[in-house]
Amino acid sequence: MHVETYADRAVALANATLDDLVGLRTLLRNQALAWHADRAVEADLDLLRVVRDELRAAFADAGSGHDRSAVERLNRLLRVWPVTPRVSGHDSGNWHLHVTGTNEAHPLVAEEYVTSAVYGLAVALTKHGAEHLGVCAGTNCGNAFLERNGGRPRRWCSDRCASRAHVAAYRARQKVAQA
Repeated sequence: MHVETYADRAVALANATLDDLVGLRTLLRNQALAWHADRAVEADLDLLRVVRDELRAAFADAGSGHDRSAVERLNRLLRVWPVTPRVSGHDSGNWHLHVTGTNEAHPLVAEEYVTSAVYGLAVALTKHGAEHLGVCAGTNCGNAFLERNGGRPRRWCSDRCASRAHVAAYRARQKVAQA
């Protein structure tokens, strides 16, 4: 796995509802971690909820220009969830780097997920800058996002939310002009 794609796990976790084990298993399957989905237990759910809230706060801090606070949150998470890198490959080829938690023998699903997600987000932040993390400014959205394309930092999590915001602003201007 490309190390930076671990950041997608952080974004997905920050946006996850995690109401129950079904929600957690859906999150895992959507992140191509189906083999972990059947191992997920309530303890994973409780732990992931706590980390999710801290990640959301880091995205919100970064998106509101409080880079240092976002970095401090990530550094705290990195201290709590230390990374153990390992080289992995399939059929004696395609060698690549994976990261795992320190409890390789019997880790909770959450430990594996969080370790890679926090590490990936830290790599993405150092590569792209904190200004490329944020929380969507779209009405009724609030999803965390990571912009990897460079250029100007964005305010919305998707083209769909940006379009909705632009259309709403246009309609508001038209309404004022007609009044």
